[in-house]
Amino acid sequence: MKKSLAILLLLSLLLAFSACQSEPAAQDDSQLAAHIEVFEQESSIIEYISVTGLSDRAVQEKLNANLESFFTWILVDAEEGEKIAEVTAQYEIVGERYLSIRAYDFESYEGAAHPTTNLRANTYDLETGEAVSIDTFIADMAALNKAAGDGTFAIVEPSADILGAPERLQEALICSFDFFLLQDGIGLRIDGENHATGDYWTFVANYETLDALHPTALSEGFKSLLQDCGVL
Repeated sequence: MKKSLAILLLLSLLLAFSACQSEPAAQDDSQLAAHIEVFEQESSIIEYISVTGLSDRAVQEKLNANLESFFTWILVDAEEGEKIAEVTAQYEIVGERYLSIRAYDFESYEGAAHPTTNLRANTYDLETGEAVSIDTFIADMAALNKAAGDGTFAIVEPSADILGAPERLQEALICSFDFFLLQDGIGLRIDGENHATGDYWTFVANYETLDALHPTALSEGFKSLLQDCGVL
């Protein structure tokens, strides 16, 4: 109950802060742009993302509401006794059609020697304001699984190669993973084995390399968008 009240208070303060920041003097609302805002509550520093410049303001409002829900969910998802000390946000706008966000949160427990880290990711369609699944970008999951196993996806976090990482990625693609878009590639996030080897692992494959080695993996619609952007 105390946790729920704390989350509701934090959300109400975030909403109030967002309203105060909605019309900065130097902001050009006619150009598509994403903004990283910072909200501080007690000892927690939370970054979150908002979007301006969409021609359809109803879609923009829906998108910002969904982004707000996503960052609030990170706080709600914290386990009992866990404190979110910091959330840092990063984003990519791909082809002026998709907004892909990554939220890195740093969590601490009373008595823990080191904080744990986590990465949450979500991707939104700028034409609808809704979150989209990996099916929008990947047409053939079997081809993606092969790419995971043959080294097309390079491990990025942790920075050192880990024995058996491709096989772990293949296993995760069957049950539990997150994805994110970059300008030149697609990323996958899976749970790490333990804190020593990384609380989570990320892998990235270049679009051009993925399409050359596994031509059925990317969806035709996404390929067309990447071609229009000069990526493929």
